[in-house]
Amino acid sequence: MLTDQLQQLQTAKAHVAELEQKVAAERKQALAALPAQYGYKTMQDLIAELQALGGSRTKYTRLNDESRTSIRRMLEAGKTGEEIASATGISRATIQNVKAQLGLVKKRAKPGRQAAVK
Repeated sequence: MLTDQLQQLQTAKAHVAELEQKVAAERKQALAALPAQYGYKTMQDLIAELQALGGSRTKYTRLNDESRTSIRRMLEAGKTGEEIASATGISRATIQNVKAQLGLVKKRAKPGRQAAVK
């Protein structure tokens, strides 16, 4: 009985290995056909186009002084953080951080605490 089960296990493993090879071959064939499906001559051309469209992860960049000055001017002109974010492509959180650095954001009072001096 145990020998039969071991034989069945070996047969199942062989079948799984065969299926894995078949899937790998089909995947390779499908990937090789991708460039032609989308009008590219080579896989490198397709990859280059995808990367140009933002297909790779973007890195965060540090704000330079020029960007900070631009944000400050927009704030002085009465623009909201959302408007500035839309105009500059900088996240609202980063705009908020710049506002805090410029001292334009009031700190919230912590709940349960009252001012000591009135």
